[in-house]
Amino acid sequence: MERQYRYFERIIAYMEGNYMKDLSLEQLCAEVSLSTTYVNHILKSCTHRTFIHVLNEIRIKKACEYLEDDRLKVREIAEKTGFRSSKYFIKIFKDMQGVTPGQYKR
Repeated sequence: MERQYRYFERIIAYMEGNYMKDLSLEQLCAEVSLSTTYVNHILKSCTHRTFIHVLNEIRIKKACEYLEDDRLKVREIAEKTGFRSSKYFIKIFKDMQGVTPGQYKR
C-alpha cells in the first residue's frame, strides 16, 4: 500500500504539472513508467475516480484561480487549463461547480 501511495503521489504531481497540455493516460503512463491498467487501479483505489475525472478536477481547480483575474476571458482560461474548446470547458465547469464560469466569476 505504501508503494502504491508513492506512485499515486508521482501520478498526481505529473498531472498537476502538465494539466495545461493535451495530456493522455498513455503519456502519463509512459512518464511514470507504469501500465495504464495499474495507473487506473491506483487512481480508482486512491480517489474513486477515473484518470479523466481527476484531470478535470485539477483543471477546474486551476480555472477557479484564473477566474479571480477579471482580465481573462473564459476562452483564455479554457486554453490555459488544457481544455480543447470553451464549450467543453463550460460544460465540465458547470458539472463540477454547479454554475457556469461566468456565474462563478460574479
